[in-house]
This record gives sequence, structure tokens and C-alpha cells, in this order.
Amino acid sequence: MKTAGLYASIILTTLAWWYCAFKPTSQSTENQNHTPFQSSTSSFQPPRYLSNLSPMQRDLIQQALSGDVELMTTLIGEWDIDAQIMERNGLVGVKRLPRSTYLKAQILNRQLKDSTEHEISQLRSAYSQKAVMDDNEIELFPQIQNSRFLPQTYVSASFLLALNDPEEIVAIPHGLREETNLYPQELTDQIPYDVDRYQSEKLYQEKPSIAFVAHYSHPTTLEALRNQGVQLFMLKGQLNNVFEISDALTRIGKLVNRPIKSELLSIFMESAMIAIDNRMFALNQTMVKDKPSRVMFLHYFTHYSMPTGKTITGQLMKRLQPYHFSFISEVLENEEQWLIPVDHEKILDYDPDCLIIASSCEGGMKNHIQNDSSFHHLKAAKNQQIYFVDSSIQQSPTQYIVLAYYDLANTLSHTQNP
Repeated sequence: MKTAGLYASIILTTLAWWYCAFKPTSQSTENQNHTPFQSSTSSFQPPRYLSNLSPMQRDLIQQALSGDVELMTTLIGEWDIDAQIMERNGLVGVKRLPRSTYLKAQILNRQLKDSTEHEISQLRSAYSQKAVMDDNEIELFPQIQNSRFLPQTYVSASFLLALNDPEEIVAIPHGLREETNLYPQELTDQIPYDVDRYQSEKLYQEKPSIAFVAHYSHPTTLEALRNQGVQLFMLKGQLNNVFEISDALTRIGKLVNRPIKSELLSIFMESAMIAIDNRMFALNQTMVKDKPSRVMFLHYFTHYSMPTGKTITGQLMKRLQPYHFSFISEVLENEEQWLIPVDHEKILDYDPDCLIIASSCEGGMKNHIQNDSSFHHLKAAKNQQIYFVDSSIQQSPTQYIVLAYYDLANTLSHTQNP
């Protein structure tokens, strides 16, 4: 009986892998599968060896990105084994973390897991001897004891929520509380204040040691913080790729006395992006090499627009292009604008094989598309290749850029050549 059960388990695992390899969360399933425009079937059978790869689950990736150290290390290890399996089965061009980086991740995990509080403090102190440079080229030294932090930007708040205990964070931007899909209410409720001018006096009374600000921070606020003796760490400009985001993450991590965890999180981000690349590469090898599907990506706020190469989405689209996808992307080379408006007539003119729409209200967007009869004439509609993704994640210049890439890759993994 035990043997029969074992064989049954192996068979079920094999059958389930392809679905699980890019399995979305329950929310993503609702957003992407319950639409008459999407096909739920695949036109080809994946190679047998792919059933030996680990399932790549979005909810686990998100949990790791939110600061779960043990899960980060587990997934890094699983993805490295996956890459070796691909290589052993003849795939040439599979990516892997450099061996030194992989080993460093394992060491960082063991330091965090096996060290006493005193030992961890000593390890952190070793990092604190060096100053950290902000984007104004001002040097700040890491804060070691009894420090509290004021992240005035979404980016820094997202990093601190993954790295630090809630009681070390004075306040967060109010809008971040509304993104409960990324930042659970039970976490954000532990931080009593919002970053706004109406609570400035209360924030000053909390005596933050460092405030994380940006070029768009109000000059009056910056001056008031300086007068209170609060050090300012400036992040200028837009973070548009994994390298820039990881660099900001590790600098902030050192400054808030979390150098080990921030470095491990940075490695995890790199590992996750490589793992997604490898899945798309393996998928590409199984596809019939006909002409690639023409894919159009649209943001929708009050009107439609196409992302350029200056945006996060534009950068991710460029990364996906080698995997047999042809983005309608003459705008990707545009270095002057962030988004280029596209009217309804232009969309019909492009007539893409696959259409991906990023919106903050996916349910309403789906209803709008379904009720607009002109969209039904698109090749994308006839091919059942209209998809919807969360715009807040697609535009988040934080560690959750990994989820943005996952969502794009997951969507494209369902596309079929028309």
C-alpha cells in the first residue's frame, strides 16, 4: 500500500507541475481566469523533465519578499537545483546565480538563523563601520541602538516593512495601508501614524533618527526635519530595474542596522528573476517556432497609455522579448516620456494577438472591455488572449518588482501562437 501511494503521489506531482510552475494566487486566478477572453488550455505538451522542477508559486515568492528569511533561502536552493536539472537535460543558456553569490546567501541565512542576539549585533556592527552614501552624495552612518525611522516614500517604507520590526517605524505613507495585497493590515496597524503634514508635530515627538526622503518631498518638511536634528537620506529619481532597486535596498538596509537581511533579500530578488527567466526559456524551447505573438501592453487610469523604456514595465518587457514574444513596442525606445497616450482607435489599428491591460480596478476594467463590442473584433479577443494585471504592482519600484515580472511572465506563459 505504501508503494502504491508513493507511485500515485509521483504521478499526481508530474501532472500538476505545469499548472503549478506559474500558479497565481487566488486573487490572480480570479482576475485572469474568469474571463471569456482567456484560454485555459495549452496547445502543446511540455517535455517530461519539466515535471521534476519545483513549483513556482506566487504567494511564496511574495512571502519571501516581505522578509521571510528561511523561505528566501529555501527557494534560492530549489531554483538552483531546477537550473541544474535543465542543464542536465540539454538546455544551453540556462542562468544560475554565481557560485560565490549562492554560497553567500546560504551563509547569510545561517548567520541570521543560528547566531545569538549578541553575535548578530557583532555582525551588524562590522557593517556599521562604513558610511552609507545617499543620492545627494551625503554620507550617513548606520544607526545601531534605539533607533526609529521615518520612511516618507513608498520605496523606503516597503523596504523597512520587510527588514525591521514595526515598532522601529514611526510612520508610513497612508496610501500604502490601502495596498493590503502587499502589506497586510495586521502589519500596518502596528504603525500608528501616517506620513502627512497634519501629524508632523506627533512625528517630531517620536524623535526619528533618520528620515528617508525623495526629490519630491516638500521643502518645508525637509527643513523642519533638519531643524529637529533628523538625518535625511535622499533617494533621487526613479528606480527602474532590479539593479537600482537592489542597490537602494542594501544601502537602506545597512543604514537601519539590517545589513545581513537586506543583502540576502537582494540576492533573493536576483535569484527569483533568474528563475523566472529560466522557466520562460524552457517554455520557449517547447513552442513551435512560428512567428511570435504580437503583444500589446496598456496601462489604464483615465485613459489608455503604453509604457516606454523609462518605466519598470518597459524594462521588464525588454527582458522578456528574447523568449519569442514580439511586443508592440516602438515606444520602448522612447527616452523622453514615461507613458505615451493611446486612443481607442489606435488600439484597434494595432490589432494585437495578445493584449495585457494593467489597471487598479481589474473587475471594472474587465466589464468595460467585455461591454465594448469594438474590442471583440481584436485578434486578441478572438484568440482569447486578453489579460489583466495589477497596475500598482507593475509600477512599484520596490522589491515587489519580482512580482511584476512574475505576473507578466505568467500571463505570457498562457499565450498561444494565433
